[in-house]
Amino acid sequence: MLEEREVFFRKAIGWVLRERTGVKRARGTTGEGGNVKVAVQARTAFGDELDVPNQPQGRVFTIGYEGATPTSLVQALVDHGVVRVVDVRYLPNSRRRGFSKSSLAAALAEAGIRYEHVRALGTPPETRRARRDGLSWPEFERRYGEHMAGQGEALETVAAWARTAPVALLCLEADAASCHRSIVARALVEAGAASDVVHLQPHPADRAET
Repeated sequence: MLEEREVFFRKAIGWVLRERTGVKRARGTTGEGGNVKVAVQARTAFGDELDVPNQPQGRVFTIGYEGATPTSLVQALVDHGVVRVVDVRYLPNSRRRGFSKSSLAAALAEAGIRYEHVRALGTPPETRRARRDGLSWPEFERRYGEHMAGQGEALETVAAWARTAPVALLCLEADAASCHRSIVARALVEAGAASDVVHLQPHPADRAET
């Protein structure tokens, strides 16, 4: 049997996918603004126990580093008060200088921002390959949603972080609408971890040449 928390996140994820395909939400317990309420106690990947309130604390941010420099990306995060970056790449590597795990974590630390890599929320390799080979976005959403539905513990940990301080989900794509981080962000809102989603972009004047 699925644990109660995983059942909850499955419902939240299901609503995200139904919303994007125009299917109405079934009746259920919701908070103000249509956000599903939940009260849980989470143990993060670092062993911290967090008492999680049942009201959204603010926004969850997302950001992509495509076309950016490390400096412009960090500045955008600082400007919006982000204190923790959650890297949702399956593999936190990059051919772009400054965006592999260790380099990025160091740059963020200098700005007082904590870095976390949550591989469980990355896109599985076979789904990434299918997307590169022309898999449609609706089908990608469906496949990723099925994967994410089994990642209740990872989602719970990120939700706990988002409830305590501003968090940004990080991946490659500049356009969040074509990145799985937008699906994760909406699931966090539906879980009551935040009130809405803001997709950040580095300052245009500081963007790297592509």
